[in-house]
Amino acid sequence: MRPISDQKAILLEVPMKVPPAINTDYPTTLPLPTVPAGLLMKLPTLPEELEYRFLGRHLILRDIKANLIVDFIPDAVPAIAAKAAGREHPRGR
Repeated sequence: MRPISDQKAILLEVPMKVPPAINTDYPTTLPLPTVPAGLLMKLPTLPEELEYRFLGRHLILRDIKANLIVDFIPDAVPAIAAKAAGREHPRGR
């Protein structure tokens, strides 16, 4: 497991203001933070045209070429982790 300081640093990279929606573009003005390798090893392998990313507390599946959100898991990052990083959105999203 990563140290708390590393976990906080990762969450600070994650865009928080835009809720995901299926079949919408990933906002091109937002960063594309990577998913930690340890977590990737626990997730199912994706076809090479898809990737996992975080958007707020949500884990999204993004079509790389189309820049499209194809699916997401809401609130995949616990609120307590987002609060610890100082990134909790006022309405919890």
